[in-house]
Formats: sequence, C-alpha cells, structure tokens
Amino acid sequence: WYETLFFTPQKAAWHGQDPEGDKVRELVKGESVLELGCGGVKTVPHSLGVDIIKGGEMIPTVAQRSVADLQADVTKLPADLGKFDTIIARHILEHCLDAVAALEHWKSFLAPGGRLILAVPDDTIIESIPLNPEHKHAFTPGSLANLMRLVGLENAQGYQLGNGSSCIVAADLTACH
Repeated sequence: WYETLFFTPQKAAWHGQDPEGDKVRELVKGESVLELGCGGVKTVPHSLGVDIIKGGEMIPTVAQRSVADLQADVTKLPADLGKFDTIIARHILEHCLDAVAALEHWKSFLAPGGRLILAVPDDTIIESIPLNPEHKHAFTPGSLANLMRLVGLENAQGYQLGNGSSCIVAADLTACH
C-alpha cells in the first residue's frame, strides 16, 4: 500500500524504473507533444509541459520542482495553445470532476489524426478511489476506452502494464473531426 501510494510514476522515473512512461513513449505519434500534469518529470522531454504548479516551484506531494513550461489548470487550457500530434495525461483524468468535459476540452487541442494517451489507476487491480481521496473517478482499460470513444476518439487501445496499479489507453482523433 505504501509503495503504491508514495512510489509515483514520477518517483519511478527518477529511479530509472518507468515502465508506464516507456509504454507511453512507444505510443507517441508525431513531433508536437502536450503533456498535461507534467509535474517534476516530463514523459517526453521535448513536450510542452502544463501543470498547476509553476515551473521551478516545489511540488509538495513529491518534493520535486515542477518542470512545467505553462502554469494552468488542465481543464481550462488557453484557447490559443495550438494543436498537437499527441497529448499525454498521466494520472490526471481520475482527479477531474467532469471527466467527459475534460476529454472534450483536451480533444480540442488535437491536430487531425492526433492521439490522446491516458494513464490512470486500473480499478481491476487496485481500488483507486479509497487509495487517494483526491480521486473523483475509477477506470478500467475497457471503461476508459469506451469513454474515449464516447467523445469521438477512435481506435482506442488499452494496455495493462503489469506494474500493479496502472493502465494506459490511447485513442486517435480521425482526420474528419
């Protein structure tokens, strides 16, 4: 329990153990990447990192400095941000009060044919809401893929990582949207 709660994906990356990040990097499409909730370590170093904590400031929960390029609430991104080939949101969606609105908002920043990659706690492995009182939603690979299809993202693929807590789902915005 302690390791699941306190050995976050960011801390794993600092220790060179990031199977979740490795899988996310495999799924990245194109060159322009937006990473939501980047915290203290970007999954893709050249991505535009967005976090609620301003770049350079300490993140209290992980005792690391934020590497954000842009300080913003990920559910209220500035309209002039542009379009991206890939958007990454690792362990963010489960914190959003309105998951559908968040996905619709993020989708608006995808270029035609762009990809949204989400990593969330996998509720088939671990009961994620009791794990963290800040979690508003629980997901399985199937429920997350269904949600992505609901908002108009296609080819949703789910991946269980075998890391004891997470799953990843990637889906694409078809060129006609």
